Amino acid sequence: MIPLLNSFFLLSSIAFADSVTLVVSSETVPAGGMAQIKFSLDKPIRVDSGSLSVQFDPKFFGDVQSATAFSASGDVYGYAVIAGRNVELFFSVPSL
Repeated sequence: MIPLLNSFFLLSSIAFADSVTLVVSSETVPAGGMAQIKFSLDKPIRVDSGSLSVQFDPKFFGDVQSATAFSASGDVYGYAVIAGRNVELFFSVPSL
């Protein structure tokens, strides 16, 4: 389990009938190591834009070093605002 103090995930312009679940990877690293934590959806859906806001627990994590977004087709773009253990990630995919 990844100790998060607070997280918020917002997707906009989604075309789907069923509910979708946010999946957070479970990483194990030695003390002082760097973890790559991945957020994904439990099934493939088209997402035109969205944002992710995460605050990591200081008992377990140091400052965030980087954040990125990616898609299977490689056409996602966006930006991240990182302040210590807090991350806000905003992303978008060009319309077809």
